Amino acid sequence: MKPSRIVLPLTLALSASAGLIAYGICQTGCNVGAVACYAVAGTVFGIVAAQ
Repeated sequence: MKPSRIVLPLTLALSASAGLIAYGICQTGCNVGAVACYAVAGTVFGIVAAQ
C-alpha cells in the first residue's frame, strides 16, 4: 500500500478556507487552550496575571 494513498486524503481533509474573522476566532481558541495547558503546568504562556 502506498503511503501517499493515506497521507494525501488527510492533508486535503485538514485544509480549509475561511475569512479573516474565522481565522481570528480559530487563533483565539487555540491560544485559550494553550494558556490553559500552561496554567495547569504552573507556567505562564504570553500573559501576565494582574496582582
